Amino acid sequence: MTTPRAALHVASEPAGGAGSEISDLARDPDPLRRLEAELQRAGDERPDGERLREQAWSLLEEAWGLVTECLVLRDGLMDACHEIEQTMEGIQRRLGALPAAVQSNAQERLATGEQSTVSGSGGAAAP
Repeated sequence: MTTPRAALHVASEPAGGAGSEISDLARDPDPLRRLEAELQRAGDERPDGERLREQAWSLLEEAWGLVTECLVLRDGLMDACHEIEQTMEGIQRRLGALPAAVQSNAQERLATGEQSTVSGSGGAAAP
């Protein structure tokens, strides 16, 4: 049993080659037939599509790996910078306290009458 749509389609099919078949399918008023033809053509191109998909996935994985490495490096550099900052603050505190300590030490020596342990000539220690 033939449906009216199938009979219409069979009656409208040309006897030409594949090139005329594609152009006839594009003119086919039946949207389901056009969709089926497009899907078949897309199915023929699938190996290239799969290859492109695999390449894209590979590039995505490589890019994600690079982003991960960059984030790890950034975190390491941030930790190192934080440690350097803390060390420099400690050195600045020590250096800031140094003149006051030297000055108070010198004042104590002057008050007690002690002589400097370093002589004026040659830097040798006094006996």
